[in-house]
Amino acid sequence: MNASPVLSLYRYFVAASRMQHHFEANPVPLEEPQSAKGADPDRVLELFAGPRGNFMYYWYGSLYAVVEGFQKLQLSDQSIDALLGSPNVNALRRCRNGAFHFRPTYFSARSLKAISTDEFVRWVREVMDAFRGYFERQPRMDPPPQGLPPSSLVPETMADKTARLVPPPQGLPPSLKL
Repeated sequence: MNASPVLSLYRYFVAASRMQHHFEANPVPLEEPQSAKGADPDRVLELFAGPRGNFMYYWYGSLYAVVEGFQKLQLSDQSIDALLGSPNVNALRRCRNGAFHFRPTYFSARSLKAISTDEFVRWVREVMDAFRGYFERQPRMDPPPQGLPPSSLVPETMADKTARLVPPPQGLPPSLKL
């Protein structure tokens, strides 16, 4: 299949969206404000090393692949470009490295500090929303059915095309439907 580079980039966004869904579907009691006070280090380790932490790192790592591809393709979008001017991009890159490259240490304190702030999480969600909007606006031209002239090409958004080819997981919140 010959896919455009933007459609290929969208595949990485779909993976990041699915990891976000799994992350949000696996809450842990430690994240409730009243239980976070005085949390013991073993519970913090459980949070980051358990399923929710795994999904978080895979979500962040997958999102960095989208950021990296967007930059390598020299694409431009006003809202995405503004968000990618943040130093948080480097923290996201470290998440990708931590998730997909072996390290002899279990966690990097420097990486944990950066991604544990409310500001970072808010920024990640804004980046996801900006990319979601970007991909929803991208037209996708399918080849005409056999025997029809090229003028019969029907524009379809990339999100519509992917929704037909790759149905979203059941129970996906409306904000994550692609």
